Formats: sequence, structure tokens, C-alpha cells
Amino acid sequence: MNTDPEEPILRVQGLRFGWTEQRLFNGLSLDIAPGVTLVQGDDGSGKSTLLRLLAGAQNADAGTL
Repeated sequence: MNTDPEEPILRVQGLRFGWTEQRLFNGLSLDIAPGVTLVQGDDGSGKSTLLRLLAGAQNADAGTL
């Protein structure tokens, strides 16, 4: 169990995902710390897709979680 509050609970490295006509993420890397995290953006910007990728409900083209 993660007990260090500075240590991320989720680390994303080199995430790549998109469709033929549109690449949503290309090399996205981020650390998500414990607590509340906000995902925001315009309609159609990829928020729901990002959450599905992070939850494992959608497969990424590349990268690690």
C-alpha cells in the first residue's frame, strides 16, 4: 500500500491513443497524486476517453499505466 503522500498513485508514461482521423494523446506522461484530480476541457477534447484509458476500459495504442 502507498503510504507516502508525495508518491503518485497512478503514473502514466508515453500514453498514445487516437483514431485514423484524429490523434488525441501522443506521448502523454503524468503522475496522479492521492486526493482529488480534476479533468477538464471543451466538448470532444478527450476527457471521457482519457478516463476510460486510465480505468482500463479502453486500450491505448502505446504507453504504460
